[in-house]
Amino acid sequence: MKTRSRVIIRVKENSDFNNSFEILKSRNLNPSKVFSFQNDPFEIERNFPIENLDSSGYLYDNEYYRKLGKRQKDYYRTYKIDFTDDESAKEYCLALQKNENIDDAYLDGYVHLATNPNDSLLSKQIALINIQCEQAWDISSGNPNIIVSVIDTGINDNHEDLRGNIFVDNTGKRGFNFTDDADFNDSRPDKGHGTCVAGLIAASWNNSRGIAGVAPNCRVINCKVFPTNDITAFFSDCQEAINTSIRNGAKILNCSWEINLDKDDKIVTDFIDFINKEATKSVFVFSSGNKNKNIAETAWSKLENCLIVGAMNINDNIWTENDKKGSNFGQNIIYSYGSGVFGLTNENNDSYNVLDSGTSFAAPHVSGICALILSYNPTISPKQVRDIIIDSREMVLGMSSTLGIGKVNALKALNLTQQRFAKLSPNLFS
Repeated sequence: MKTRSRVIIRVKENSDFNNSFEILKSRNLNPSKVFSFQNDPFEIERNFPIENLDSSGYLYDNEYYRKLGKRQKDYYRTYKIDFTDDESAKEYCLALQKNENIDDAYLDGYVHLATNPNDSLLSKQIALINIQCEQAWDISSGNPNIIVSVIDTGINDNHEDLRGNIFVDNTGKRGFNFTDDADFNDSRPDKGHGTCVAGLIAASWNNSRGIAGVAPNCRVINCKVFPTNDITAFFSDCQEAINTSIRNGAKILNCSWEINLDKDDKIVTDFIDFINKEATKSVFVFSSGNKNKNIAETAWSKLENCLIVGAMNINDNIWTENDKKGSNFGQNIIYSYGSGVFGLTNENNDSYNVLDSGTSFAAPHVSGICALILSYNPTISPKQVRDIIIDSREMVLGMSSTLGIGKVNALKALNLTQQRFAKLSPNLFS
């Protein structure tokens, strides 16, 4: 259940910056509260306590700001304020909308988790066997220079099957935390979520233990946007995670979550527009959602340039449990296995189990195949990767065009990659 809210504000240019926040201070917000940027165009964290602001009140009348482009200036003047309940957030938002120094103020939106080799447990990975990963590995088994971002609940980066495939930035940081939690590790109880997703993508292979990911030689970026015991994450945190991932070289972004808001809400439209623009730079893979509905009824119907993945069970039937629980479907959905999937979990540093059913665990198979394609040739564009995934799909008996376009096959995808592109080592571009 959602227990927190966020207001996004954008201050007007040439406004009295200090006075812009008088309305907040007068309504008992802590005057020393740090207001942090919703997005920073250069991905540099910069915080400004109110008491340290320029006494002139004109923060934006400086040479640095004047050199920025319009979009960067908008980000520079954008802040986020968190609240513990909806009513307080709505009250502040309405008050801010009447303030002459505020250019825009609105409630942030939410995404929701879409959940409900010689490796000793490889034989239990029926999903990998069915999409012919073992044969695909003869062509490409991944490369550590190809990085997949897991924007999720965090990752247990000390799991025996993951610790060697976690991206580390040039400062030694092993993850990015966009929540108020103490760190970026997967702190969800029981099986976890982000840990499961990361394992399906890039669990190590040939280590005589555990499982293998679809792309066992690739690395994952740990981006935590869902806090402990909460299945919602703010749009703004997801945007920061996306920007951070791309800045750190992520070629594929795995997003095992969905939007439950009205697809025509302005905040949803703006968020989708942002994703569509960023999807020209990297491959975005989304889970279709678990409401057993046509995505034409959801916000994902407006996604462009992205792969949207539905879930099947190991018998090649679309996963469904009842009329309100099952894989979302639709004309552009491509399927992988999301029910009966065996993977690593967050219970401890060497735990494995059958994962809960859901499209969350179908999407990582597709992200992994995309990583294998780019490991074969890193110059392939995001559009070309998507085309390979779709053009190499397997048709599914009884699947009509209203339900989807078929299921992924790793071997067919790599065979098609060989036909269309020469092999180039990612090491040449690292």
